[in-house]
Amino acid sequence: MNTTLSTFSENFPPYTVLGGGAGGSSGVSAVLLNRSPRIGRKSVFEDLEKCGFDGIVSLEGSEERYGLEELSASFPKVKFILPQKETSTGCKINIAANEIKSPLFFVLWDDMRLSGIKAERINGRLLKTKEELSGKSGGDYWYKRVCTVPLIQNKDLRTLPTIAFPIFSSKNFDCSQLTPESGDFPTVYPYDGVGVYDRLRFIGLGGFDLEIENPYWQMIDFGMRAWMWGEEILCDKLIRIRFAGNPLQERASADESYMRFYLKTIAPKCSGEGKAFLPIWRFFPFVLRNRVQLSLAWKLFLEARLWASGNSKRFRRDCRSVVKNWAKKIENSRNSSSAS
Repeated sequence: MNTTLSTFSENFPPYTVLGGGAGGSSGVSAVLLNRSPRIGRKSVFEDLEKCGFDGIVSLEGSEERYGLEELSASFPKVKFILPQKETSTGCKINIAANEIKSPLFFVLWDDMRLSGIKAERINGRLLKTKEELSGKSGGDYWYKRVCTVPLIQNKDLRTLPTIAFPIFSSKNFDCSQLTPESGDFPTVYPYDGVGVYDRLRFIGLGGFDLEIENPYWQMIDFGMRAWMWGEEILCDKLIRIRFAGNPLQERASADESYMRFYLKTIAPKCSGEGKAFLPIWRFFPFVLRNRVQLSLAWKLFLEARLWASGNSKRFRRDCRSVVKNWAKKIENSRNSSSAS
C-alpha cells in the first residue's frame, strides 16, 4: 500500500504508447476508457476533438488491438496507451494521469457522450475565484476540488442515480444511490470512475489503489480517502454525460478487495489531533467477520497498519465521522443552491 507521493507510478504494469501530440489551451485533457466493440470509435474521437480538449488519452485493453495504427494516423493528437496485461479501471486512470500534462483530466467511457459542453468551459467552471484563491481555504491549488462528477443520463435522457450516500447498516459499510438534486451535490466517489480530476490533487492522494482490483471497492476507497483527508467530490449538474447504450451494474461482492478496503478505510481511527492509527484489537474481529485464512489476514492487517502509520497526519477525520456528517453536507448543498 503506497505511503508517499513518490511511489505513485512505482507499481504500474509495463505499457507502451502509440501516437499522441498534445496541443491546446483549454486546461483539460480527455481520458477515454474502452469497453465497447471497436465499431464507431472514429466518431467517439471526432466528438472529443470538437470539445476542444488539450489532448486525448485512450486506454486500450490487453487484446484486440487491430486497427490502432490506422486510428493513430487518423487522429495524431490521440495518445493510445497499451498495457501489456489486463489492468483495473483505477490502474488505467492512474497511468493516464501520469501521461497527461493538463491540470485537469476528464475520464469517460467509450459508450458515453458529452452533452454540449466545451473543455474550456469546464475549466472555467472549476477554477477558483479570486476570493477563493485569497481566502484561507485557497491552499496551493487553482481548482475547487479533487474531483467533479457530471450528471449522468441514460440513452433516453433520464438522470441516473449515480450519487453515492454512505451508510452503516448492521455495522457494515455500504452506499445507497441518489439522484443529484442541486449544484455542488456531494458524492462518496466518482461513479464508474467518470469525472473531472485535478491532476495534482489526484496524484497527491495516491490515485487509485492498484492492490484493490474490484472496481467498485477501488472507487469507494479512493473517494473515502479523499473525504477523510480533507478533499471533496461534488456533482456539477451543468456538466452532463449520457450513455449511448445501457449502463453496467456495479459489482459489490465481499472479496479480497473489500478486505483491503475495510482495513484502509473503515478500520483506522482518527484521534482528536487529526492523526490516524489502526488499533491492534481490530485484528480478531476482522478475521472472524471475513472468515479469512489467519496468515493472509495477518499479512493484510500489517500492511494496512503500516499504510495508516505512514499517512497518519494526512487524516482529517475517520470513516465513521465522514458518514455521521454526510446528511449535513447534503443539507448545506441544498441551502447553498436555494440561496443562489
